[in-house]
Parts: sequence; C-alpha cells; structure tokens
Amino acid sequence: MFKKMVLVVLIGVSFTSHAEKVKANNQVLGVNDFAHGERVNLLGGIEGGDEEVPGVCFGNVHYENSNDILGLTGEVLSLSYDVRKAGSYSFYWMKLGRPLPEETFSNLDLSSYHYLGFWVRGKEGRERFKIEVHEDSDGDGHYVVDKDQSSFVYVDQYIRKGITKDWSKVSIPLADFKKIKDWSKIAEIVFTFENFATLQKRGIIYIDDIIFGTYPLTFQEILDSNPNMELPFHLTKDSVKVNGRLLKEGMTFDSLKDFSVSLEGDLSSLESVWLVFSQDGVKWKTSGKFFLEGKTPTFSGKATDLGFDPSKPATFDIWAFDVLGRKVTLEVPLKNVNLKALSDDEFLEELEKRSFKYFWDEWNSGSGLFLDSTITHYSSIAATGFGLSAYCIGVKRGWVSADEVKKRVSKTIDTFLSKAANRSGFFYHFLDMNSGSRFGGCEVSVVDTSILLFGLLSVGEYFGGDIQKRVEEIYSKIVWSDFLIQDKENLHFNQFYMGWRPEGSPDGKFLDAYWDYYTDELILINFLAISSRTHPVTPEIFYAWKREKGNYDDRPEFIQSWTGGLFAYQYAHAWIDFRQMKDREGINWWQNSLEATWANRQYCIDQMSRFKTYGPLSWGISSMAYPNTTEINGVIQMREDYTMNYGAMPCGTGFPLHDGTIAPSGPEASVSFFPKAVISTLKSMIVEHPEIWGEYGFRSSYNTDLNWFSTSYYGIDLGVSLLSIENERSGFIWSLMMKNSHIKEALKKTGFKKDRTVYKEAKLQDTPILEKK
Repeated sequence: MFKKMVLVVLIGVSFTSHAEKVKANNQVLGVNDFAHGERVNLLGGIEGGDEEVPGVCFGNVHYENSNDILGLTGEVLSLSYDVRKAGSYSFYWMKLGRPLPEETFSNLDLSSYHYLGFWVRGKEGRERFKIEVHEDSDGDGHYVVDKDQSSFVYVDQYIRKGITKDWSKVSIPLADFKKIKDWSKIAEIVFTFENFATLQKRGIIYIDDIIFGTYPLTFQEILDSNPNMELPFHLTKDSVKVNGRLLKEGMTFDSLKDFSVSLEGDLSSLESVWLVFSQDGVKWKTSGKFFLEGKTPTFSGKATDLGFDPSKPATFDIWAFDVLGRKVTLEVPLKNVNLKALSDDEFLEELEKRSFKYFWDEWNSGSGLFLDSTITHYSSIAATGFGLSAYCIGVKRGWVSADEVKKRVSKTIDTFLSKAANRSGFFYHFLDMNSGSRFGGCEVSVVDTSILLFGLLSVGEYFGGDIQKRVEEIYSKIVWSDFLIQDKENLHFNQFYMGWRPEGSPDGKFLDAYWDYYTDELILINFLAISSRTHPVTPEIFYAWKREKGNYDDRPEFIQSWTGGLFAYQYAHAWIDFRQMKDREGINWWQNSLEATWANRQYCIDQMSRFKTYGPLSWGISSMAYPNTTEINGVIQMREDYTMNYGAMPCGTGFPLHDGTIAPSGPEASVSFFPKAVISTLKSMIVEHPEIWGEYGFRSSYNTDLNWFSTSYYGIDLGVSLLSIENERSGFIWSLMMKNSHIKEALKKTGFKKDRTVYKEAKLQDTPILEKK
C-alpha cells in the first residue's frame, strides 16, 4: 500500500538520523506491503487461502483509495471469507521462509523481535478474527498440526474500538503468543475466521504492511495509548535536513538525483517515515514508505518517483508513524517546490532500469534461474532467456559489473547443462527455482526453449570464451527433428509440435497442438532449428506454416497472427533486426509488425464506445494478466490469471477475444515501430493510472471498466519491453545478435535479401508512411 506513484520526476530517497538516542532504535522487518501481489511476500514465502467448504477464504490484492488519517492510496490484501455454516472456519496463511527443495520451507528467526504489526479495516465493521503463529518445532521444514507448536490471539483486543470501516494500526507483543517455545523456528502466520467468534459470518477485511519490530512493546502500552497523542519528538525545519541542507522555502531538486532526509530527535518508537507531496493541499501522494531497518536509523525505499503537474509547484511534507500508528508531520511543510520533468530518453532509461531490476532481484543464486512473475514461486525458461539478454544490457549500461554477471550467467548455464529436466534437449516450460526439475504438470515447450536459447546465445556472443562454448553445448543437444512432423502425408508436415508431456502413454505424448500459423515466435523456433550445427532441419520449415493476410481500416494487408495479440508481432524483433530485409516471398517482417501495431492501436480506438479503458493513449491488447471473475462456493472472486489469447483485428480466428484489459507491455515493446506515439502513451498511462507503476516499472495490465489493476510483474512482459527499448535507444541487442553466426546462417538459408524500402513514423497521425527509394 501507499505507493501511488506517477512518473514525471524520479528521486531516490533515503532517511537517516544522526542524533544520540535514549533507547535503541526500532528495527523493522517487512513481511508484506502487497506491492508485488499476494502470493509471494517480501521474505520470499508463499501465501494462500482456504477454498475447501464449508468455510472459505480468498485472498486478493486490492487497490485502496483512502481518505482517512493515512490520506494515501495503494495496494492492500483483501480477504473475502464465508463461515456462515455452524462450526465452520477458514484461513489465509503466509509462509515466512522461502521454498526449499522437496516442498519444504526455511523458517524465520524472530528471537530478537518483540511485536507483530499491521494495519486493518473491515468492509462493514465488527469483523472478528484471530492471528496464529506456527512454530516448526522439529525444524523439518513443515508445520504439522498437533505435532508442532502454535499460538493465537484475537486481533480486536488490540484495537480500542475493535475492527471498523476505518484503518487501525494493530501492534501485538510477541510475548502474547504464550505457547510458542522457540522463536527462532517460526514457519508461518495465519489469519483465521471462525463461525462462532464473529458477528460478520461473511465479509471482507483489508490488511496492509505486515511487519515485525524490535521495539519492546507491552500490552499495557497498547491499552494506555491514545491515537491522538503526540510522538515524543517534533519535525521542525531546524531538525530536518534535505541533502545535507536545512529545509527552506523554494528548494528545488533535479530529477534523477538522490534525495536524503536526516532527522533529529528520539526515534526509538518510530516504525516508518514517508516523504509526501500535494499540489492541491488535499490529496497527498508519496514516493514510498520507508521502514526503519538495522541498528542505525536508516530508512530506505524502492518506490523512488514522484508525479505532479509540471506547471504547478508542489508542497512537501514528512510523515512519521510510531509502533502504535500515531502520526507526526513537519510543523511547517515545505511549499513551492519545483521539480524538473524527464526528457524522453531519461524516461526510457528509467523504464529500462526498472525492468532490469526485476531480473537482478528475481534471480535464484542456487540455480541461476529467473522467477516467472512476482506472484509465482517457480521459474519460466522464457523469462530466463529474456533475463540473460537483460544482463548484457545491464553491463553495457554500467548498471552492474561484467564479473558479477559472468558469475550469474555461469550458474544459469550449469543448470541447463546438467540439472534442468528435458526431452531431446528441449526443456520444460516451468522449472522449480531451486532444483531445476519440472514444475507441476507443465509441458516440454518448443517455443520457450527457443526464447531461452536466444537469451543464451546473446550472453555467449557478448562474453565469448568459456561462456559461449558452454552455450553451444546446450544448443548442440537439442534434436529439432524429434519435435518436427516429417510425414509428408500429415497435414502438419514440416511443422513443429508445440510440446510434449510424459503422461498419456509409456513414452509420453506430444500435445495435440502445432506451430502451424504465423506468430513472431515461429521465426525464433525456425531460425534456431535451421542453423543448428548438430541437428539442423530443412530451411523449408520457414515456409511451411500458414501466412494468411488481413488488414484493418483500409490499411495495407499484412500477415496476421491467430489471436491478434501484440506479443505475436514483437518477440523476434527483440533479437533480430528485420528493418531492411525481406524473405524469399517478399515479406518485410518489420513492416508486417509495424502494420499490426497500428491496427491494434486503431482497433482500441474504435472500441472506445464499448470499453472506457481503450483510447488513443490507452491501447495494447496482448499477452497479459486479466481479471478472471468467478463464483466459488458462493463467494464472488476477481482473480488475476494470465492469458496469451487476447487480441485485436485482424486475426486468424476472425473474432478477437478481449474484455477491456490493456497491457502496457503492448505499446512498450512496440517503441521501435512508433517511438513518439508509444512514449506519449506510456507517460499518459502512468499519469492517468499510477496504480500500474511501481518498483519494476509497469505492472502487467489494467481494466478501468472493472476498476481493476494488476498487482504483478511478469518476466516475459518486462523482458520483451526492456530489449525493445534498448534497441530503440542504441540498437545494442540487434547489433549483438546480427553478428551471431547462427542468425547469419538462418537468414542466408531462408533466402532473406536486402529491402531498400524505408518506413518512417508519421508526425501527426502516428501511422506508418511508406516511402520508396
């Protein structure tokens, strides 16, 4: 919660204090602020609800618009429960340690902490629930009922008026969980709803900012507290320094500069500090919440940007909250602060850096695999492929060192050489983050293996030497013909199966799905299969799939994809520079994707009367998360699922599937086709819908018709966007990959030739203009 941000100015923020303290400062350990979604918390633990009747509880991240004492907005956890049946109960659990091999979990050592804190409110008020702490007494990586220790308290006794419709701060001394024997082996916390204990048998509660703190809080202090009591210190202009200077009127701060705040006073009971601003004196926005961490009172945050109307000055304030939720602000806010806006290139730089941060943060140090998304706990090999290419950009841009990246890349290569499960060299779509084994019932995937291999080839080309040698070893083991249909009587002759599963027969079974219709992904698959040094297949596979043409709004015809989703026109362009070449049949795939991008945007404009989300600055129907509304056991849930089936006209199905949901990665990865239109669109999205902007850049999607905003980041969305932006800015990935011998050979064998047609972006209509030279 409390991270409503608009990108126009970007300021890194840290808070420090240098005064002597009467008491040791509070050390805060964040469990979940729900800015990443509800399924993986800040500790790396997974979370989930109870869907088995008679009692049910569903957890979703909800975007809160708050006008209470907090005055801010952001993501919170929404728990919908139903315990109407006599004797029923339900719960929502949070693991406090990361998943380990063999479905075990690490435990959390809380022996130095003294209280559990969070904010809570009810939809109706009078909701009642308890919070349980579970101890893994024998340390086997599992909490088992009736074997391991557990303890609970009812939350309402820690709130003066009980749970109401307004936000209340809950602080619970850990000593009140009296049955816990060993605080170094805490496995999970659980929110539990019981039929007999609550007047609201069916309802919703909202929870945010779950933390553990070291302040020695007692139950009596909670009872004696008054929310309106002042904190034991004041924030005056004489006690607050900004970038080493005392606050004063008219201070200005350049964009992309660190913004440090030093506080004076007794901060022993402090839990969080926020830098906030307003342009109307009523609505306040924040650059983020900064929890007190470590023995020294240093505040750090990840949400680093502020948004405002550049034509208006802003008023800044500093808000501090103590362990009981009491708030103190600057005695005199800093008024008339003017901030500089970002140039287009600075804006693209920030998009890149945030996307890159996902791949840097969500990399497993044991296996070298990259996380699929922030709401899953397994790896996607496609996200891993994009992540490897992202690392090349990180080194080139100077964000990280080449030596550190080489170490990381080597880990990844080791996993695919010796650990990752595969068939004929093709890997499973999803892998366990720790072991590299198959995750769930997923398939061995031809396309995801190909995306992975493009990422591997990019690091091989960039670093050379032993890295390139081992990449080639992975490539050499793929037997492309094993997944290629070679029966000339078969309708799918010279086409690939999409995948294979070991279930279905003693030898496993190929999926009843084929790569038989144009999509950009097919180009990746075909190029790799054709240019393999050990198991090459005929170049004719590049011309064996359907190339059906369509057009939209009297524009030129182009080869359409089956669903019409933008991603189907983007992936190959992330690595291969098709701008001035055409294939044997005269298709310029750059122009093809350019026309498809124009059609997608125009289709959204034409559908504005049906969906208010769509418009000239809100377009991009692509692969993305979407709001899946279902009724489970009588409870209506709007769950976030992921689809690659949404699209626009024209398309092979003839009837594109869409529901008013937009993917920012759609235009973001189209930046090379229409730079000006895309940059305008992305800036507008952030200003109009700050809910979708965060630590790693754009979240997956949004739908204003349903007032729904995705809370998650997906590796494939961020990856294709990052590579596309870098190509628009420098052409780096294109230049790198066009030197690769495999790509050169594939282009030659498939008959690509120079195309001297030049495509330029229109200045006014933002539509492609064709000029012959």
